[in-house]
Amino acid sequence: MTHLHDSAHDPVVETDLQRYIDGHISLPRRIAVEAHLAARPELAARVMQDMRLRDELTLALAQVQPAPRPETGQAARRLSRALRWGRRSEALRRLAAVGMFLAIGWFAHAEYGALGIGKVSASGLPPAFVEEAIDRFDERPSVIRESSGGAYDPLHILAETAIALPALPDDWQVQDVAVAPSAYGPGVGLSIATPDMGSISLIALRPGVFDVVPVTIAHRGELAVAYWQIGDVAYALVTQEGAREIDEAASRLLRTLY
Repeated sequence: MTHLHDSAHDPVVETDLQRYIDGHISLPRRIAVEAHLAARPELAARVMQDMRLRDELTLALAQVQPAPRPETGQAARRLSRALRWGRRSEALRRLAAVGMFLAIGWFAHAEYGALGIGKVSASGLPPAFVEEAIDRFDERPSVIRESSGGAYDPLHILAETAIALPALPDDWQVQDVAVAPSAYGPGVGLSIATPDMGSISLIALRPGVFDVVPVTIAHRGELAVAYWQIGDVAYALVTQEGAREIDEAASRLLRTLY
């Protein structure tokens, strides 16, 4: 009881508001936040608007089909506009990024849900998500960044998605980070500028099949992709300018994961 009393009287800070919006807050802090908002109608209205937008986008994402629904893009655009007026929770930023991805089809929910890397790699054919990565390489959107400052934070991504990303070379610059849903949990997409391969994409997701697949190279036209899998997480590196270097680059990334 003393814990409830003390917690209820702690000052309400931005982190409390973010957790309240995301639904990840203890009951004592929830009571404190609601009392705080009750005394501040303007702030309460903005918080409720964020919660409504979150719910709209969550509903749109739950109804994603192979062809992206207009509702998904509309909800994502409304949410991205709302995010501009001030600091917002990380979950809302990620939801907006997810919606923008799905609106243009860069991450295909249906494709990922049907992925079975163990089976297709045994046949010598690239997995479905590799085909999707190649198809959409030229259509990468300018997304809302995963973290508030735009910085690449692999530990934060690991904490949020349970996906370990490889350590990147010091001269690689991460330009965009986003999280997208799949049937087996969130996937992560990075847009990276490199000095020797130009612009590349790195995708990591759970295919729903536990396997160990060595670095394998696939080509389509001028694009090259290196893909591999460790346990329940699969990775793909896609490039247009650095086809000769991608094998070595992927092998270097793979080694950092052990």
